[in-house]
Amino acid sequence: MTKTGLVPNARVLFSGDSITDGGRSYADLASLGESHPHMFAEAMKALHPGERITVFNTGVAGDTPLNLYYRISGDIELQPDYIVILIGVNDAWNGYKGRAAFERVYRLLLGEFLSKTQAELLVMEPFLIEATPEMQRNCVIENLNGFLPSVREMTAAVRQLAAEYRLKLIPLAEIIRQELEAGTPPDVLAADGIHPAPRLKEIMLDQIMQGLGISGYAPKFGPYKMPEKAEAVTRQAVRDRICVNARQKTLIIEDRVYHVTGDTEFYVSENGATRLAARGRAAMFCKDCNVDFTWFNGRLVAKSALDGIALTAEAVFVEKGAAEDWVPVS
Repeated sequence: MTKTGLVPNARVLFSGDSITDGGRSYADLASLGESHPHMFAEAMKALHPGERITVFNTGVAGDTPLNLYYRISGDIELQPDYIVILIGVNDAWNGYKGRAAFERVYRLLLGEFLSKTQAELLVMEPFLIEATPEMQRNCVIENLNGFLPSVREMTAAVRQLAAEYRLKLIPLAEIIRQELEAGTPPDVLAADGIHPAPRLKEIMLDQIMQGLGISGYAPKFGPYKMPEKAEAVTRQAVRDRICVNARQKTLIIEDRVYHVTGDTEFYVSENGATRLAARGRAAMFCKDCNVDFTWFNGRLVAKSALDGIALTAEAVFVEKGAAEDWVPVS
Protein backbone atom coordinates (compact mmCIF):
# COMPACT_ATOMS: atom_id res chain seq x y z
CA MET A 1 0.00 0.00 0.00
CA THR A 2 1.11 3.59 -0.63
CA LYS A 3 0.55 6.55 1.65
CA THR A 4 -2.83 7.01 -0.08
CA GLY A 5 -4.12 3.74 1.38
CA LEU A 6 -4.40 2.33 -2.14
CA VAL A 7 -2.10 -0.06 -4.00
CA PRO A 8 0.83 1.49 -5.91
CA ASN A 9 -0.18 3.13 -9.22
CA ALA A 10 -3.81 2.45 -8.37
CA ARG A 11 -6.35 2.25 -11.18
CA VAL A 12 -9.82 3.23 -9.96
CA LEU A 13 -12.83 2.55 -12.19
CA PHE A 14 -16.26 4.12 -11.78
CA SER A 15 -18.99 2.35 -13.73
CA GLY A 16 -22.73 2.84 -13.95
CA ASP A 17 -25.39 5.03 -15.53
CA SER A 18 -25.97 8.78 -15.96
CA ILE A 19 -25.26 9.50 -12.30
CA THR A 20 -21.72 8.25 -12.88
CA ASP A 21 -21.54 9.47 -16.50
CA GLY A 22 -21.81 13.12 -15.43
CA GLY A 23 -21.63 14.37 -19.01
CA ARG A 24 -18.29 12.76 -19.85
CA SER A 25 -17.01 12.52 -23.42
CA TYR A 26 -17.35 8.96 -24.73
CA ALA A 27 -14.59 9.68 -27.27
CA ASP A 28 -12.01 10.43 -24.57
CA LEU A 29 -11.09 7.74 -22.06
CA ALA A 30 -9.55 10.39 -19.82
CA SER A 31 -12.83 12.34 -19.62
CA LEU A 32 -14.37 12.06 -16.16
CA GLY A 33 -17.50 14.21 -16.49
CA GLU A 34 -18.68 16.37 -13.61
CA SER A 35 -19.93 13.78 -11.13
CA HIS A 36 -18.28 11.74 -8.37
CA PRO A 37 -15.48 10.22 -10.55
CA HIS A 38 -14.19 13.71 -11.36
CA MET A 39 -14.63 14.83 -7.76
CA PHE A 40 -12.71 11.79 -6.53
CA ALA A 41 -9.81 12.47 -8.91
CA GLU A 42 -9.62 16.09 -7.79
CA ALA A 43 -9.85 15.16 -4.11
CA MET A 44 -6.97 12.69 -4.48
CA LYS A 45 -4.81 15.29 -6.23
CA ALA A 46 -5.43 17.72 -3.40
CA LEU A 47 -4.94 15.21 -0.59
CA HIS A 48 -2.04 13.23 -2.08
CA PRO A 49 -0.29 15.37 -4.71
CA GLY A 50 2.33 13.53 -6.68
CA GLU A 51 0.83 10.08 -6.10
CA ARG A 52 0.13 8.25 -9.33
CA ILE A 53 -3.56 7.30 -9.47
CA THR A 54 -5.47 6.65 -12.69
CA VAL A 55 -9.22 7.24 -12.60
CA PHE A 56 -11.61 5.93 -15.25
CA ASN A 57 -15.27 6.77 -15.79
CA THR A 58 -17.22 4.33 -17.97
CA GLY A 59 -20.70 5.41 -16.87
CA VAL A 60 -23.25 5.56 -19.69
CA ALA A 61 -26.42 7.61 -19.37
CA GLY A 62 -29.56 5.47 -19.45
CA ASP A 63 -27.77 2.19 -18.84
CA THR A 64 -29.31 -0.68 -16.88
CA PRO A 65 -27.34 -3.53 -15.26
CA LEU A 66 -28.00 -5.60 -18.40
CA ASN A 67 -26.51 -2.85 -20.60
CA LEU A 68 -23.45 -2.76 -18.35
CA TYR A 69 -23.14 -6.53 -18.53
CA TYR A 70 -23.07 -6.41 -22.34
CA ARG A 71 -20.25 -3.83 -22.34
CA ILE A 72 -18.39 -5.12 -19.30
CA SER A 73 -15.43 -6.42 -21.31
CA GLY A 74 -14.32 -2.82 -21.82
CA ASP A 75 -14.30 -2.25 -18.07
CA ILE A 76 -12.35 -5.45 -17.47
CA GLU A 77 -9.74 -4.53 -20.11
CA LEU A 78 -8.87 -1.44 -18.06
CA GLN A 79 -7.48 -3.79 -15.37
CA PRO A 80 -8.79 -1.77 -12.42
CA ASP A 81 -7.56 -2.28 -8.88
CA TYR A 82 -10.77 -0.77 -7.48
CA ILE A 83 -14.27 -0.66 -8.99
CA VAL A 84 -17.07 1.60 -7.78
CA ILE A 85 -20.48 0.55 -9.15
CA LEU A 86 -23.73 2.53 -9.08
CA ILE A 87 -26.44 1.22 -11.37
CA GLY A 88 -30.04 0.04 -11.29
CA VAL A 89 -32.49 2.94 -11.20
CA ASN A 90 -33.09 2.92 -14.97
CA ASP A 91 -34.56 -0.58 -14.71
CA ALA A 92 -37.60 0.97 -13.03
CA TRP A 93 -38.84 2.58 -16.26
CA ASN A 94 -37.26 0.14 -18.69
CA GLY A 95 -39.32 -3.01 -18.33
CA TYR A 96 -38.60 -3.90 -14.71
CA LYS A 97 -39.50 -7.57 -14.25
CA GLY A 98 -39.19 -7.87 -10.50
CA ARG A 99 -36.50 -8.33 -7.90
CA ALA A 100 -35.53 -11.86 -8.88
CA ALA A 101 -34.82 -10.89 -12.50
CA PHE A 102 -32.91 -7.78 -11.42
CA GLU A 103 -30.87 -9.82 -8.95
CA ARG A 104 -29.95 -12.41 -11.59
CA VAL A 105 -28.42 -9.78 -13.87
CA TYR A 106 -26.65 -8.03 -11.00
CA ARG A 107 -25.14 -11.37 -10.00
CA LEU A 108 -23.79 -11.74 -13.53
CA LEU A 109 -22.11 -8.34 -13.20
CA LEU A 110 -20.51 -9.25 -9.89
CA GLY A 111 -19.45 -12.63 -11.22
CA GLU A 112 -17.68 -11.06 -14.21
CA PHE A 113 -15.91 -8.43 -12.14
CA LEU A 114 -14.89 -10.86 -9.41
CA SER A 115 -13.71 -13.65 -11.69
CA LYS A 116 -11.98 -11.58 -14.39
CA THR A 117 -10.32 -8.83 -12.35
CA GLN A 118 -8.46 -8.73 -9.07
CA ALA A 119 -10.23 -5.51 -8.14
CA GLU A 120 -11.76 -4.57 -4.81
CA LEU A 121 -15.44 -3.75 -5.39
CA LEU A 122 -17.32 -0.90 -3.75
CA VAL A 123 -21.07 -1.16 -4.43
CA MET A 124 -23.42 1.81 -4.16
CA GLU A 125 -27.16 1.33 -3.66
CA PRO A 126 -29.51 2.58 -6.38
CA PHE A 127 -31.94 5.17 -5.05
CA LEU A 128 -34.91 7.32 -5.96
CA ILE A 129 -36.08 10.32 -3.93
CA GLU A 130 -39.81 10.90 -3.52
CA ALA A 131 -40.56 13.89 -5.72
CA THR A 132 -42.39 17.05 -4.78
CA PRO A 133 -44.50 18.66 -7.55
CA GLU A 134 -41.59 20.98 -8.35
CA MET A 135 -39.15 18.08 -8.55
CA GLN A 136 -41.54 16.25 -10.88
CA ARG A 137 -41.57 19.27 -13.19
CA ASN A 138 -37.76 19.02 -13.31
CA CYS A 139 -37.87 15.34 -14.23
CA VAL A 140 -38.21 13.79 -17.70
CA ILE A 141 -39.68 10.60 -16.18
CA GLU A 142 -43.46 10.85 -15.79
CA ASN A 143 -45.04 9.85 -12.47
CA LEU A 144 -41.66 9.43 -10.81
CA ASN A 145 -43.13 8.45 -7.46
CA GLY A 146 -44.90 5.52 -9.08
CA PHE A 147 -41.50 3.87 -9.49
CA LEU A 148 -40.54 4.10 -5.82
CA PRO A 149 -41.62 0.52 -4.93
CA SER A 150 -39.51 -0.94 -7.77
CA VAL A 151 -36.42 1.03 -6.82
CA ARG A 152 -36.80 0.03 -3.18
CA GLU A 153 -36.79 -3.62 -4.29
CA MET A 154 -33.59 -3.00 -6.24
CA THR A 155 -32.01 -1.30 -3.24
CA ALA A 156 -32.85 -4.31 -1.08
CA ALA A 157 -31.44 -6.68 -3.71
CA VAL A 158 -28.13 -4.80 -4.00
CA ARG A 159 -27.82 -4.58 -0.22
CA GLN A 160 -28.38 -8.33 0.04
CA LEU A 161 -25.91 -9.17 -2.73
CA ALA A 162 -23.23 -6.97 -1.20
CA ALA A 163 -23.65 -8.86 2.06
CA GLU A 164 -23.64 -12.22 0.33
CA TYR A 165 -20.47 -11.50 -1.65
CA ARG A 166 -18.88 -9.70 1.31
CA LEU A 167 -18.45 -6.51 -0.68
CA LYS A 168 -18.13 -3.01 0.69
CA LEU A 169 -21.45 -1.18 0.42
CA ILE A 170 -22.36 2.49 0.33
CA PRO A 171 -26.02 2.49 1.48
CA LEU A 172 -27.07 5.58 -0.45
CA ALA A 173 -30.80 4.96 -0.03
CA GLU A 174 -30.43 4.74 3.75
CA ILE A 175 -28.16 7.78 3.89
CA ILE A 176 -30.69 9.78 1.88
CA ARG A 177 -33.47 8.66 4.21
CA GLN A 178 -31.51 9.90 7.20
CA GLU A 179 -30.72 13.19 5.47
CA LEU A 180 -34.41 13.75 4.77
CA GLU A 181 -35.33 12.78 8.30
CA ALA A 182 -32.82 15.35 9.59
CA GLY A 183 -34.57 18.08 7.60
CA THR A 184 -32.57 18.29 4.36
CA PRO A 185 -35.03 19.36 1.60
CA PRO A 186 -35.33 16.61 -1.02
CA ASP A 187 -34.55 18.95 -3.92
CA VAL A 188 -31.26 19.86 -2.21
CA LEU A 189 -30.27 16.23 -2.68
CA ALA A 190 -31.65 15.78 -6.22
CA ALA A 191 -33.64 18.45 -8.07
CA ASP A 192 -35.33 15.80 -10.21
CA GLY A 193 -35.33 12.97 -7.67
CA ILE A 194 -32.73 11.02 -9.66
CA HIS A 195 -29.55 12.95 -10.37
CA PRO A 196 -27.54 14.14 -7.35
CA ALA A 197 -27.39 17.85 -6.60
CA PRO A 198 -24.12 19.28 -5.15
CA ARG A 199 -24.81 18.22 -1.56
CA LEU A 200 -25.55 14.61 -2.47
CA LYS A 201 -22.51 14.49 -4.77
CA GLU A 202 -20.36 15.63 -1.84
CA ILE A 203 -21.94 12.98 0.39
CA MET A 204 -21.24 10.32 -2.23
CA LEU A 205 -17.61 11.44 -2.52
CA ASP A 206 -17.33 11.42 1.27
CA GLN A 207 -18.55 7.82 1.37
CA ILE A 208 -16.28 6.74 -1.50
CA MET A 209 -13.21 8.19 0.18
CA GLN A 210 -14.09 6.32 3.36
CA GLY A 211 -15.08 3.13 1.52
CA LEU A 212 -11.76 2.99 -0.33
CA GLY A 213 -9.89 3.67 2.89
CA ILE A 214 -8.08 6.79 1.68
CA SER A 215 -5.38 7.71 4.18
CA GLY A 216 -5.55 11.15 5.73
CA TYR A 217 -9.14 11.74 4.72
CA ALA A 218 -11.45 13.23 7.36
CA PRO A 219 -15.18 12.51 6.90
CA LYS A 220 -17.28 15.62 6.26
CA PHE A 221 -20.81 14.25 6.64
CA GLY A 222 -22.63 12.05 9.10
CA PRO A 223 -21.97 9.92 10.93
CA TYR A 224 -24.81 7.91 9.47
CA LYS A 225 -26.32 4.88 11.10
CA MET A 226 -25.65 1.96 8.83
CA PRO A 227 -28.62 -0.23 7.84
CA GLU A 228 -29.21 -3.56 9.51
CA LYS A 229 -27.45 -6.47 7.91
CA ALA A 230 -29.26 -7.96 4.94
CA GLU A 231 -30.91 -11.37 5.22
CA ALA A 232 -28.29 -12.71 2.84
CA VAL A 233 -25.70 -12.60 5.61
CA THR A 234 -27.55 -15.34 7.49
CA ARG A 235 -27.80 -17.53 4.41
CA GLN A 236 -24.20 -16.81 3.52
CA ALA A 237 -23.08 -18.23 6.85
CA VAL A 238 -23.95 -21.61 5.34
CA ARG A 239 -22.73 -20.88 1.85
CA ASP A 240 -19.37 -19.74 3.18
CA ARG A 241 -18.68 -23.37 3.98
CA ILE A 242 -17.81 -25.01 0.67
CA CYS A 243 -17.27 -28.74 0.61
CA VAL A 244 -14.62 -30.08 -1.78
CA ASN A 245 -14.77 -33.55 -3.28
CA ALA A 246 -11.36 -33.75 -4.94
CA ARG A 247 -11.97 -37.23 -6.30
CA GLN A 248 -15.14 -36.26 -8.14
CA LYS A 249 -13.86 -32.76 -9.05
CA THR A 250 -16.85 -31.09 -7.47
CA LEU A 251 -17.66 -28.33 -4.99
CA ILE A 252 -20.76 -28.70 -2.84
CA ILE A 253 -22.72 -25.89 -1.20
CA GLU A 254 -25.85 -27.00 0.62
CA ASP A 255 -27.75 -29.13 -1.91
CA ARG A 256 -26.01 -27.87 -5.05
CA VAL A 257 -23.12 -29.56 -6.81
CA TYR A 258 -20.69 -27.39 -8.78
CA HIS A 259 -18.47 -29.09 -11.34
CA VAL A 260 -14.88 -27.93 -11.71
CA THR A 261 -13.49 -27.68 -15.25
CA GLY A 262 -10.06 -26.96 -16.63
CA ASP A 263 -11.00 -23.28 -16.84
CA THR A 264 -12.11 -22.89 -13.23
CA GLU A 265 -10.00 -20.29 -11.46
CA PHE A 266 -9.09 -20.40 -7.77
CA TYR A 267 -8.39 -17.07 -6.10
CA VAL A 268 -6.97 -16.29 -2.67
CA SER A 269 -7.99 -13.15 -0.79
CA GLU A 270 -5.37 -11.79 1.57
CA ASN A 271 -4.44 -8.37 2.92
CA GLY A 272 -7.29 -6.75 1.01
CA ALA A 273 -6.10 -8.07 -2.36
CA THR A 274 -7.25 -11.01 -4.45
CA ARG A 275 -4.77 -13.05 -6.48
CA LEU A 276 -5.11 -16.00 -8.84
CA ALA A 277 -3.68 -19.01 -7.00
CA ALA A 278 -4.41 -21.85 -9.39
CA ARG A 279 -6.52 -22.86 -12.36
CA GLY A 280 -8.22 -26.03 -13.43
CA ARG A 281 -9.08 -29.41 -11.95
CA ALA A 282 -5.61 -29.87 -10.48
CA ALA A 283 -6.29 -27.05 -8.04
CA MET A 284 -8.95 -29.21 -6.43
CA PHE A 285 -6.39 -31.24 -4.53
CA CYS A 286 -5.56 -29.96 -1.09
CA LYS A 287 -2.32 -30.88 0.69
CA ASP A 288 -3.87 -33.86 2.44
CA CYS A 289 -4.92 -35.86 -0.59
CA ASN A 290 -6.28 -38.66 1.58
CA VAL A 291 -9.23 -36.46 2.52
CA ASP A 292 -11.99 -36.57 -0.05
CA PHE A 293 -14.11 -33.87 1.56
CA THR A 294 -12.53 -30.65 2.79
CA TRP A 295 -14.42 -27.62 4.10
CA PHE A 296 -13.10 -24.10 3.69
CA ASN A 297 -14.42 -20.56 3.91
CA GLY A 298 -14.95 -18.75 0.64
CA ARG A 299 -17.37 -17.98 -2.13
CA LEU A 300 -18.06 -19.37 -5.56
CA VAL A 301 -19.18 -17.89 -8.87
CA ALA A 302 -21.19 -20.31 -10.99
CA LYS A 303 -21.21 -20.13 -14.77
CA SER A 304 -24.05 -22.38 -15.90
CA ALA A 305 -26.80 -24.62 -14.61
CA LEU A 306 -27.48 -28.18 -15.69
CA ASP A 307 -30.98 -29.52 -15.03
CA GLY A 308 -31.38 -26.88 -12.34
CA ILE A 309 -29.10 -28.60 -9.86
CA ALA A 310 -25.62 -29.36 -11.22
CA LEU A 311 -23.68 -26.19 -12.02
CA THR A 312 -20.31 -25.37 -13.51
CA ALA A 313 -17.91 -23.43 -11.30
CA GLU A 314 -16.31 -20.44 -12.98
CA ALA A 315 -14.29 -19.12 -10.05
CA VAL A 316 -13.68 -20.01 -6.42
CA PHE A 317 -12.57 -17.39 -3.88
CA VAL A 318 -10.74 -18.68 -0.81
CA GLU A 319 -10.85 -16.33 2.15
CA LYS A 320 -7.77 -15.29 4.11
CA GLY A 321 -6.51 -18.02 6.39
CA ALA A 322 -7.47 -20.89 4.07
CA ALA A 323 -4.85 -20.32 1.38
CA GLU A 324 -2.52 -22.94 2.83
CA ASP A 325 -5.14 -25.60 2.16
CA TRP A 326 -4.70 -25.19 -1.57
CA VAL A 327 -1.74 -26.19 -3.72
CA PRO A 328 -1.76 -26.59 -7.51
CA VAL A 329 -1.05 -30.18 -8.52
CA SER A 330 0.62 -30.80 -11.87
